[in-house]
Amino acid sequence: MRGALRLTGGEWRGRKLPPPLSPQTRPSTGRVREALFSRLGGVEGLRCLDLFAGSGALGLEALSRGAAEVVLIERNRPAAARIRRAAELMLNGNDNPPPIKDGGGVDSYRKEIPSPHL
Repeated sequence: MRGALRLTGGEWRGRKLPPPLSPQTRPSTGRVREALFSRLGGVEGLRCLDLFAGSGALGLEALSRGAAEVVLIERNRPAAARIRRAAELMLNGNDNPPPIKDGGGVDSYRKEIPSPHL
């Protein structure tokens, strides 16, 4: 992976994330995340589901930008553990890290997926 994986906005703008362990994990680029959040027009107070979390960049970006709730789902346990550590470092013990579900397929987490209604 070329260059560092960094958050592009919000409270943790510019913070580095650990690179993915597997070359098969292709994190969304900063440019893609910037365009997505620009198009959404802000996520403050909203819920975010990062269904195939990989590096966790998308979910952690949403949290950095003020999302009220973020759930990250990654079936690869080492990758999920890496995301968990990155979230804990970002929060620096000041808040509860987002739920990071690991080890199962999407079907095993259906009950965990937040309802679209608040």
